[in-house]
Amino acid sequence: MLVVLARPGIGLRSDLTLSERVGRAWQLTLDPGPGLEARLVRAGFLVLAGSALALQPLQVVRTLLWALGLVLVVIGVALLVQIVVRGLRTGVVRRSAGAVLPDDLRWTHVAAVVALVVLLTAFVVGARPSGHDLPAAFGHDPTTCNGYAALCDRAYDDVAFPATHNSMAAANEPGWLFAEQPDGIIPQLDHGIRALLIDTWYAQRTQRPGIVANTDDSRAESLAEAREAFGGPALRSALRLRDAANLTPRGPVEPYLCHAFCELGSTRLLPVLKQVHTWLVADPREVVTFFIQDTVSPADTAEVFGKAGLLPFVYTPTAQDTAHQQWPTLGQMIESGQRVVVLMEHHGGGTTYPWLLDGFSWTQDTPFLFRRPGQLSCEPNRGTPDASLFLLNHWITDKQREVSNATRVNARDVLLPRAEQCREERGLLPNYVAVDFYDRGDLFGVVDTLNGVG
Repeated sequence: MLVVLARPGIGLRSDLTLSERVGRAWQLTLDPGPGLEARLVRAGFLVLAGSALALQPLQVVRTLLWALGLVLVVIGVALLVQIVVRGLRTGVVRRSAGAVLPDDLRWTHVAAVVALVVLLTAFVVGARPSGHDLPAAFGHDPTTCNGYAALCDRAYDDVAFPATHNSMAAANEPGWLFAEQPDGIIPQLDHGIRALLIDTWYAQRTQRPGIVANTDDSRAESLAEAREAFGGPALRSALRLRDAANLTPRGPVEPYLCHAFCELGSTRLLPVLKQVHTWLVADPREVVTFFIQDTVSPADTAEVFGKAGLLPFVYTPTAQDTAHQQWPTLGQMIESGQRVVVLMEHHGGGTTYPWLLDGFSWTQDTPFLFRRPGQLSCEPNRGTPDASLFLLNHWITDKQREVSNATRVNARDVLLPRAEQCREERGLLPNYVAVDFYDRGDLFGVVDTLNGVG
């Protein structure tokens, strides 16, 4: 439609008003006529608009409303500026003639108009979404651990941590077609997330800037996982939108953060971990956990952690026998400097990298492929029955209603009863309360209640 508006030759006269141009453009979109160029423009517009609505409907609506509001503010400010300028010019003329300003152009009215512009600007800036009143970073009080003094004497496995599912899939970062969080890993840490569920894959750059592809040996596995996670129709639409069939992997193979199929969104692992290192240095009283769905090998994972400067921070258990492991307190972890716990879903580090913990020897969890809120359960899923850590998977797998589902199930009256039910049924405190779109609902309040500090 924007092309139609900008191309008088397609059917718009240059003497039409803006509203007439918009109306004419809409008419041409519905019925472009027999011309090939106009029909191609319409087809392209409909494909792009339909793909955006199918993949990210709420984000599209939010963007359109934001754009409409911005247009209205600009028009309003332009009208107010015209009034002020007219008032100033009239004042100069009448003062030079020794006359008094008429009632509708007095300086008090001009000042009121200026004040109104200032108020409107403040309203627009202040009304921008602020992350649903997310907590600020905790950080520096030497009497606290993860924000609370009461947690310092608690063993690690006796503490609940706010967690994010697919932490790397950020809506405000470029390239993620199926975002599951509002922002990236560092903003999540800033807001209080302390357990990050991430996926690592080997991938390569392609001829398309900003898009990488899984390596050939992992492509079938990644496709199968993406089909299960996203659903067949959504995956096929996304692949068409990205024209993924024609991507040509080239360049070095590197570890990336991807949700299965890297063509649908990716972030290089090393730069993110370097940022985490900087954050840990700036926030010395925080204990952080990575739970990694690892396609990248333990050796390559350890290499990236080393390059990022994180090895001095990683926690190494005193015993490999998880049934007899006594976890240190948060205070002890902070004092020792070993305050980053790394759990691996598939391959632990063994004796070579003992800090890469075999995740489901140390952790048990709930199911995670829930299609409707009514299916949420506390049934055992992965992990050994005597594991002392408990991962509560609390999200709905439905890419058509990602944000609305998160808003619904992250609400306190849904999340807290399920967490308490699972604690009763499983006999364990939910250590990692993992959600999508953590800024929706009351994740932090629920975790505080589980910890007895809220």
